Amino acid sequence: MKLGAFTFLLHSHIPYCRQAGRWPHGEEWLHEAASGTYLPLLLALLSLRERGIPFRLTITMTPVLLEQLADPLIREHLEEFLKDKVRRAEEDIKRLEKEEHRARLARLRRDDAALTLATAHATKGLEFDHVAVIGLDEGRFPSARSVAEAEDPARALEEERRLAYVAWTRARRSLTLVYDPDAPSTFLREAFEPWEIEPAA
Repeated sequence: MKLGAFTFLLHSHIPYCRQAGRWPHGEEWLHEAASGTYLPLLLALLSLRERGIPFRLTITMTPVLLEQLADPLIREHLEEFLKDKVRRAEEDIKRLEKEEHRARLARLRRDDAALTLATAHATKGLEFDHVAVIGLDEGRFPSARSVAEAEDPARALEEERRLAYVAWTRARRSLTLVYDPDAPSTFLREAFEPWEIEPAA
């Protein structure tokens, strides 16, 4: 007996704002939506596909919005908008020099920041001198939910295992694995002897 159904529908529309002025009103409305919603959503869906995690959703975009996103001028202005965001982050570092704790946060936005925060899948192809991988707990990594809800749980688990391998092999000099010693990840138990990961007596 069918109990019900759930539909995930994303609908997007922005009125025509091409060359309708810039900040605080006008075309930057579209730039903010593209950089804060459309691009992150696209990256998230690509990440799920790479990890073999199935997803079902419906996205509708109005013709007015699609026309604007395909417009070369708007793309050019979007690039200028993003570069301006980077420039403002650099200015924040100088402006906050006397407030060291806030200046440190501002410096994390730079490409050459001393600390890089990233998801495991975002580090593919990259290397760092020192790497700390957090959340290596049973049920979290591998994700119990992702594996349980996958059409092919065995394949999903293997994709999670490959992702762990990607994260662990990003380190050139040192690798730190952070986990709950009372509930270590399956991947840790596969890679290490029990005495190496169990809490000290």
